[in-house]
Amino acid sequence: MEPPIEQFRDQVETIIEFTQSLYDKAYKGDRAVLGISVEALLFDLLEEWSTHNDTSQLWIKAESEDLGGVIFIHAQDEATNVDLQILINKDGIFLEMNIVCPEKLPTMPDDFWQQWLELNSFGKFELIENESFGDNDKKRHPELFPVEGSNIFAMMRNIIAFPLLYGEPIAWCNLSINWPFDQYSIREVFEKGSLAFERLWHLNKRLIAGK
Repeated sequence: MEPPIEQFRDQVETIIEFTQSLYDKAYKGDRAVLGISVEALLFDLLEEWSTHNDTSQLWIKAESEDLGGVIFIHAQDEATNVDLQILINKDGIFLEMNIVCPEKLPTMPDDFWQQWLELNSFGKFELIENESFGDNDKKRHPELFPVEGSNIFAMMRNIIAFPLLYGEPIAWCNLSINWPFDQYSIREVFEKGSLAFERLWHLNKRLIAGK
């Protein structure tokens, strides 16, 4: 039986064709058929990545969306409120997962944060803030919003500054890991994505447990 990585590599032409179609308005191929192929690719990734860490049974309600410039699948584990998305656009492939129980972040032990920082080793890691701070706060506290801020600084800002300014627990955020086509091979996307998926899920399990 052909290994999954070989099956995935065989679909690289579909990836290339799709990304070229986003750039080239004169694309003559069947965009609908191409979109179906890309959706199938993303579902294959979800199945492979989630089987690797025994969570495949959680994402049976996964749904796909085609927004023209990006195709993605969205899935949710209703029992834990964990949401994930796997996207593909002209730049690369993305894995995003939300942070459950963010109010527990300030009390998590050091090894949790060490595992968090290791996300950088799997791909291009980014914290996506959900516009938790208002424009007035950004004007009053420019020191909290440097132009060249880091993921670590953004998380600390959410943990420390958000409760002080609003009197509420930290706002929900998403963690995103992406693999630009010009920087990562198909094998790296396949293998590193599996490790990233497992780590994100593990971090959420720890947050749910609070330890």
